[in-house]
Amino acid sequence: MVNAINPSVNQVLLHSLEKNQKEETKLYQQLASGKRVSTGSDDPTALTKINRLEASLRAIDQASKNIDNTSGLLETAGGG
Repeated sequence: MVNAINPSVNQVLLHSLEKNQKEETKLYQQLASGKRVSTGSDDPTALTKINRLEASLRAIDQASKNIDNTSGLLETAGGG
């Protein structure tokens, strides 16, 4: 006896499978990166905040380097 599945049921099952595979891929990417938000589609608002914080951290890091460079320059200019 052959079990025949309605073609529309096949489409629903295929769509569900594809959706689950996309979600699984997304979760693996998050797991591999160690980040909850790895793309803009994960959480656009959080990604915007993350990008702002990362920009602020880069600015602070550069300011720290500039202070170190200036300190070294002043020590050299002062002879000690």
